[in-house]
Amino acid sequence: MDDVTPETAARYRQAEVQLQFSQLGLPGNCPSGVYLAPTEHDDELSGVLFVHRGYYAGAVLRFRLVLPLAFPSRAPLVFFEGNHLIHPLVDARNSRMLIAAGFPSWDPRRDSLSRLLWFIKGAFKRFELDKLSDGVVANEESWRLYRSNRPLFAKLASQCATVSSNQSTLFGRHVDGHELGSEAEAQRQTSKEAIAFSKVEDQDMARMRRQIFQEGYH
Repeated sequence: MDDVTPETAARYRQAEVQLQFSQLGLPGNCPSGVYLAPTEHDDELSGVLFVHRGYYAGAVLRFRLVLPLAFPSRAPLVFFEGNHLIHPLVDARNSRMLIAAGFPSWDPRRDSLSRLLWFIKGAFKRFELDKLSDGVVANEESWRLYRSNRPLFAKLASQCATVSSNQSTLFGRHVDGHELGSEAEAQRQTSKEAIAFSKVEDQDMARMRRQIFQEGYH
């Protein structure tokens, strides 16, 4: 895309993102427990991963996909929110997930947002962790623990899950990454358009339950 203007490249990227985003609604394209939403920034998508099993069971992990101007020819960058996640593929310095384990070379004819979401979810499964190798990890210390001290790794992963799902993390105030001066800090913050959680009072929860069950019988 070297022969096109940045404006043309941005329009092409936006059209491709809209197409791939719409295709996530098709059966099998978006893994269960993963939710993705657009933001007001054309180069970002906001996501949440609910981990149900494995070392990180119970984790609620926010992440952002940062789309390069050359997308879909180039792969999105994946950043997890906050700095509490300890994972062999996640750089502790900026919370960026390396995706080389699943995408040694990004091919737009084969690779897509759908495949990337499946990779992100799979990265928290024991089976996929077992397949990692030295050349694709971002956190050497976490990777060393996974191989040599599995009980300690499991404890740290469980602590990460606990931190990610506590009230201050879920309901705390988040900052728009585009308003921050530090690029590294921006990657660790959830932008204001990110998927947000809100507290639900007991009476509201009871009302919603009644409504759900009543509609289920119609």
